[in-house]
Amino acid sequence: MWKDLRNERKHSDYLSEQLLTQAKKALQDQLQAADAKVAHLTKQLRDMRGSAYKDF
Repeated sequence: MWKDLRNERKHSDYLSEQLLTQAKKALQDQLQAADAKVAHLTKQLRDMRGSAYKDF
């Protein structure tokens, strides 16, 4: 009986670690996408400011 409970616990721990790893990877991917978007928007804003400055 105790052996079965230990095996269940190990399996549960393994699944928890697996889910945690997947969630961490998904968050890292989202963060990288957000960083790229911020960099792109920052460049666009700088370009717009530069062209607005030249227009005056």
